[in-house]
Amino acid sequence: MARSKYRLASAQSWHHGRAKGMSPVSFISALLIVLLFAGVALWQSHGVQASNPPRVITLSGGKHVWCGLDGLPNCPVPQDWISLPSALPGDVLSAIAGSQAFKMLHSRYQFTTLDLPVLVHTLSPFAPDDYYANDHWVTAVRDARNAEAGLFDFVFDRAHQRIRFAGYGALRSTDPQYGHPFPFVSAQEALGRLQSERKLAVMTGTTPELVFFLVDSNWIGPEAPHHWTSGGNFPSDPVWMVTGSDGKHYIVGQDTHVYTPSMIPVVQSAFVPGML
Repeated sequence: MARSKYRLASAQSWHHGRAKGMSPVSFISALLIVLLFAGVALWQSHGVQASNPPRVITLSGGKHVWCGLDGLPNCPVPQDWISLPSALPGDVLSAIAGSQAFKMLHSRYQFTTLDLPVLVHTLSPFAPDDYYANDHWVTAVRDARNAEAGLFDFVFDRAHQRIRFAGYGALRSTDPQYGHPFPFVSAQEALGRLQSERKLAVMTGTTPELVFFLVDSNWIGPEAPHHWTSGGNFPSDPVWMVTGSDGKHYIVGQDTHVYTPSMIPVVQSAFVPGML
């Protein structure tokens, strides 16, 4: 899957560059994710209330805050949705690059390249908050070494053709994902795993889709009776959904294992009807 990318001349202008192919899978556990959830006080809009996850989440240990502290930029003021002229990736890219959140984070991290956004579909359209109920656009940014150094996550309100900033994940040079295109597991790898584990090809006329879902609370946290480590919890950590040649849906996790929808720890009341 080739990825178009754009060279940033400033926070507001960019130029087209060459494409780069996908690289092998790397594990999500070292990815430092700073998630500012859409719907919490800072990003609340149109009366939609989100659940109350921590404002700053790190999966690699140690707190990482990108605004509001000494030596860091001020945190952005609340912003409304950003309207899109179309849902084409190029128009989404322009909107992301022109957003307040992008400009402020660009001043902090000095990105040089912005990849074309990738659409990640929700499998939890009936979730109680708009973060999980909507699809997302995720795009990687690159540093001066042309290595992927972070991920932007924007909620996509498809019905009104608009986006809103949801979070940014910073990749350190020591993280396994650093320098690898998003998504970290390629569509080709997902199809290969479906063939090797289930002896199935992809159904003719269908293509793999990146997805995420609302995880059951019984599978989250150190005291949870069960643990899910195969991804899909967030749009920036998606899994692949593939329709097999038997007509059934399969999920290929970050661990590259193949699951049926009934095997993933979703909140069933929020899940796509008829899939479980």
